[in-house]
Amino acid sequence: MSPLSSPPTAPAALVHPLPPPFAVADIVRVYGAAFRATPQVSHEQARVLRALAQCRTAALSGHVEHWVSCRTERVCYDSCRNRHCPKCQGSARAKWLAAEQALRLPIPYFHVVFVGNGVVRFRYTDYATGGTAKGMELRAEEFLRRFLLHVVPTGFVRIRHYGLLANRTRQAKLARARQFLAIGAATPLLSPVSVSATDMASSPTAAARCPLCAGTHWRIIARLVPQRGHPP
Repeated sequence: MSPLSSPPTAPAALVHPLPPPFAVADIVRVYGAAFRATPQVSHEQARVLRALAQCRTAALSGHVEHWVSCRTERVCYDSCRNRHCPKCQGSARAKWLAAEQALRLPIPYFHVVFVGNGVVRFRYTDYATGGTAKGMELRAEEFLRRFLLHVVPTGFVRIRHYGLLANRTRQAKLARARQFLAIGAATPLLSPVSVSATDMASSPTAAARCPLCAGTHWRIIARLVPQRGHPP
């Protein structure tokens, strides 16, 4: 099998500007169906795989944008808005890092660099070794298995903090701990400007620019209905 290329999400050249070379959704579209057939995949995990495979494709609804400056039109399909989708949670992740930066370091995220022949290669940051960049190669099935470990069963809630960092009394306990340790408030890891820029970049509507003329004036001229039988 040749290296995987990102599947088109719009006809011809009408695409979102500069998507990453490979995404988790690309892996799901190629290897997800076979992985869902295995008994180790729960109902909740299978639902996440289906949502990622359909994200920003004709399987969901969408609209046609018309750019006033150069009269360019492009098709934009809706996102799945699943909480486990890396594409859909970019803005929420930036806001979470901004809110939690005084309490912990930002969580590293992997960057997929190659997909093909049943293999996924990606880069990640290993903070246990001083923040060094490392690479890893996994079978696609193992990559999906590890990715789905974040999906909890229905009725369960993931608890991010407990004890000293429990949300109910976190601010008071942290202030008391800093007093005992004779240290000041934590230094922000991200400036408000950088957080705002990250948030804007992950919002297609707020940061949308024409891929041809870089114009910002556009309007929606048509709505698209989901094509349920369309393969993602």
